[in-house]
Amino acid sequence: MASAVLASIGITGMMQNKHISKTAMTEHKSVQKATVQHNTFFSKVSADTINQTAIKGISNSSSPFPNVSVNDLQISSGMGWRSIGGVQYHQGWDLPAVQGTPVLATNNGVVSYTGFLPDQGNVVIVYFQESNTAVYFQHLASITVSKGQQVTSGQQVGTVGGTGASPDYNSYAPHLHIGAFKNASNYINNAYPMPSLPTNSETAAATDFISPAEMFGVDMNQNNWIDEQTNMYGSNSEQPASISDGNNFVTVGQALQQVQ
Repeated sequence: MASAVLASIGITGMMQNKHISKTAMTEHKSVQKATVQHNTFFSKVSADTINQTAIKGISNSSSPFPNVSVNDLQISSGMGWRSIGGVQYHQGWDLPAVQGTPVLATNNGVVSYTGFLPDQGNVVIVYFQESNTAVYFQHLASITVSKGQQVTSGQQVGTVGGTGASPDYNSYAPHLHIGAFKNASNYINNAYPMPSLPTNSETAAATDFISPAEMFGVDMNQNNWIDEQTNMYGSNSEQPASISDGNNFVTVGQALQQVQ
């Protein structure tokens, strides 16, 4: 991380020549200070991707539902720590929808996984090689694509369901869990094709999961507002001792109207 920051402001070569200008050192200290101030999970993701490659790979995402704009996407649960039978980490957004609603690819990519995973249910993962990121869709009632298939933004990949825990029944109310993760090549060919779910403050701070806020143009403050309005009260990587339940639904459009 430190070497990346140094390289980003052109100091590395100057250090080798033992000629570091006062201006460059001041700038370097400012970058260090700004990095330390990035104390929320959402900011840590941004700080870890200075060149923004991972974010660019999934930014400007289209809506995963037909005839529903990104601004009208309803969020029932944000990303971070939440209260469900105790304090647990939620690695994406929940978007409520009617059972059987078509689920669409949000970007052009290659399907790297289709199948059933405990808790996640029927899952489709779409991989973006250039940015080494992946977007995944969970709890699907059905899957309409195959592993290795090229998909384009807006192409159907499945239908909304509530699958999970057991392939024999629906464990959840119908909704789409959507999320993304970076360094995807480390995971997509494994038996479990995505990062492990964070279980404490340390693993949450280091997770490769990326907030869907990055996908839909929601900034840090707006993302935190979503967390506060839904049943999420813990964007910060530090695991709270307890979290109050909440059940407000908000839209991406409402979040984007918040002060930046």
